[in-house]
Amino acid sequence: MPTNIAHFDLTGQRALVIGMETAAGAAIAAAFREADATTVVAGTDQGDAAQAGTYVEHARTELGGLDVVVSASDQFMAKPITETTDAEVNQLAEENFLKPFRVARAAAPVLAQSEGGGRLIFVTHILGERGVAHTSAYGAMHAGVQSLVRSLAQELGPQ
Repeated sequence: MPTNIAHFDLTGQRALVIGMETAAGAAIAAAFREADATTVVAGTDQGDAAQAGTYVEHARTELGGLDVVVSASDQFMAKPITETTDAEVNQLAEENFLKPFRVARAAAPVLAQSEGGGRLIFVTHILGERGVAHTSAYGAMHAGVQSLVRSLAQELGPQ
């Protein structure tokens, strides 16, 4: 999928894109490759959030370090809260909050070694900011990631 990114040059940048099964993850990986970044991609199946950090270590080893890590995993659910089970909420939490959290935890020390400090990018959803009927659980997980990003900016940005 060609993109218009002529003004971006990522030559020499080592990138990991997690979430290739999403449209956003696939598009980001394609754009990074088009901008000449050395890119490792990881498609993640639902339920493997506990393994998310292993992708960072694999890419670091394969590329000799990392400059950019993108977390684009997502599982959508729209359902009235009165019909939403704990199991469904737990699955959304695993995929949409805990996986990005674990990626950030694994990526932070690796990216700190990158010249320029590295970049950690999260793809979230507008429903994390705006309430829409039947998306309370889904939106809450994205709101959590958005809060995580703001906290990490304060925690890791000064490094």
